[in-house]
Amino acid sequence: MSETHDPQVADPETPQADVQPDTTQQVTSASPTTRPKNPKRVAAGKAIAAKTKQQNKTTKQNNKTKQNKTTKQNNKTKQNNKTKQQKCVMHGWSVTPG
Repeated sequence: MSETHDPQVADPETPQADVQPDTTQQVTSASPTTRPKNPKRVAAGKAIAAKTKQQNKTTKQNNKTKQNKTTKQNNKTKQNNKTKQQKCVMHGWSVTPG
């Protein structure tokens, strides 16, 4: 027959003074409890997120507008350079477009 050793029961070979009962117990609840969120902090976070989103949207639109303006200016400059070259060729001038 096999004997099971119970730590709570004193071993006959061990003196009684050395045996200490196990006083550590792990407390585990069936359902974890969560802290309620601070509604003021949640509202502030949402406001900041909305503000940032709006700023990003505005910046994106401004960048597109700047890019369109730059593209139009570059196209105008190219067209002007072609016109200058054509005029120079017609008059026999030697001018490099710049």
